[in-house]
Formats: sequence, structure tokens, C-alpha cells
Amino acid sequence: MNKGVLLALAISAGACFSVQPPINAALGRSVGVLESALISFVIGALVLAAAAWAAGTGSLAAVRHVPLWQLVGGFIGAYFVTVALFCAARIGMTALMVAIVAGQLAGALLLDHFGLLGLQARPIGPAQTAAALLIVAAVWLVQSRG
Repeated sequence: MNKGVLLALAISAGACFSVQPPINAALGRSVGVLESALISFVIGALVLAAAAWAAGTGSLAAVRHVPLWQLVGGFIGAYFVTVALFCAARIGMTALMVAIVAGQLAGALLLDHFGLLGLQARPIGPAQTAAALLIVAAVWLVQSRG
């Protein structure tokens, strides 16, 4: 796939991502916060199970041979969904999304700079530093009411 298609997919995922916390928060008001996160993950797991079964390109049995750190993604996903649905109604979606982007950018800069988790090292330059500062400014602006 070319870069434009990949960026369009990422943007569409981001747009979908912005509606997930309020949907889960509404479900959370009906069934409870942790229960809402669980329901979200069960439905997601069922969808992914069907997709994995239909594609049939990998091996679930191979999970027995992976390093434990590669399984942390499930914990991170559960943490993320739970925190997002808890925070959505309390700080607002704009503040939540900007704060999430700030955290994602900070993490991505560190991963790239040090070449962590199997990524190629890409030192932080002036453009990346400026982007990080702009995101910090965005967090501050979204939270200011003046």
C-alpha cells in the first residue's frame, strides 16, 4: 500500500477512535466502568477471532513461544480503554483526545529516538521537538477556559 492510503487509513482509525470513549462511557453508565471495558474487549475479541479465522494466515498456537513482553499489548489496550471511558465525560472529548495524542507523541518520540521494541533508531530532530512543543501547547490551550 502506498503512503497516502496508509495515512488515510490511520486518519479514519483516528476518527473512529474519537467516538469510542463516549460510546464506552455511555455503556459504562448503564453497566459500570469495568464492565463496559470488558464488554468492549469481548466484542472486539469476537470480531478479531472471526477475522483471524477467515484470513487464516497466522498461528495462535505460536503464542506459546513469544517473549512475555510481546503480550503486554493486551494489558495496555485494557488500560487505555478503561482510562478513556472513565475520563471522557469528566474532562471532555477534546481534552481527552489532545492528551492522548500528547502521550502518544511522547512515547513515539522515545521509541524512535532510542530504537526501542525493534524499531530503527531515528534521532529526535528540531521538527519533532517543535511538534512535541505544539502538542503540549495544544493540551494547555484546550484546558484553558479564558
